[in-house]
Amino acid sequence: MSTCERIGDRRASRAAFRFPERRTGFDRRRPNDPLRTLADNPAALVALLVALNALSAADWALTSRALANGAQEANAVMAALINANPVAAGGFKAAMMLAITLLVWRSRRYRLVLAAAAGAFAVYGILMIYHAAGLVSLGAL
Repeated sequence: MSTCERIGDRRASRAAFRFPERRTGFDRRRPNDPLRTLADNPAALVALLVALNALSAADWALTSRALANGAQEANAVMAALINANPVAAGGFKAAMMLAITLLVWRSRRYRLVLAAAAGAFAVYGILMIYHAAGLVSLGAL
C-alpha cells in the first residue's frame, strides 16, 4: 500500500458544525418563482407596494369607522395613539407604511423581504374581510 492512498471515502459526511444557509438570492433552477417575478419586474413590485399602501389606508378608514360605532382597537400601540390623538395615529400609520415601503424597495433583491411583502398583502386581505364582517355585525355597513 502506497502512502498516497486514502482510507475510506473522503466525501463521507462528518459531524461538524455548519452555519445555516446564508444565500439570500433566488434559485436559477426555478424560473417560475413568483417572488423572482417581483424581483425581476420593478413594475410588479411597485404595484404590490401601492396596493399595500392602499390597503393600509383602507384599514385606517375602516378602523376609524368601526371605532366611531363602538368597536375597540385590538392593537395596543394604535389604541394608545388613537386615545392620545387620532390624527397623529393616522399620521404614524402612514409614516410607518411609507418607511416599510422604502425598506422593501431598497431591499428588493432579497427573497425574504419580497416574501414578507407578499405575506403582508395576504394579511391585509384577510384584515379587510375581518373589517367587513365587524362592520356588518355593528350594523355600520
